[in-house]
Amino acid sequence: MKKAIDLLERIQKYIGIAFLSIFIVVVIIQIIARYLEISVLWTEEIAVFSFIWAVFMGASIMVRKEAHFSFDFLKSKLSGIKKHILDIIINVLMLGFTLYMLVYGKEIMITFWNYNWYSLPDFKMGYVWAVIPLTGMLMSIYIIEHIVNNIIQMRGGK
Repeated sequence: MKKAIDLLERIQKYIGIAFLSIFIVVVIIQIIARYLEISVLWTEEIAVFSFIWAVFMGASIMVRKEAHFSFDFLKSKLSGIKKHILDIIINVLMLGFTLYMLVYGKEIMITFWNYNWYSLPDFKMGYVWAVIPLTGMLMSIYIIEHIVNNIIQMRGGK
């Protein structure tokens, strides 16, 4: 299971890097175009939407690495089983949120699927909104992995 999830994370990193690279290139094009007083309409939308995808991919990876922002005052005071129980409670709450992202993100994606981009009418807004249910699913997988690992550690496993 760990190898499959590691592969999933690696693919996700490449997707995030690709969108961040697109963002950087498009912003550079936008800067050059403004300097040359050339109007390029599509750069703003591409920059915003690629940045959204890069951020969501990065946020999901941070969930896997447990590197997201957290208040750990209480957690740092606990050890052993109590710490694992708190971790499980936190992860179950996070899982509820990510499943909410998955379910309602899918509804948003479907709602906006046939809306077109302003500057590139052949592109559908559904592709932009697809990042929400996708990362909801990925974060849910990572959180379930954390819950399973905590249960194994509570039972004296590695």
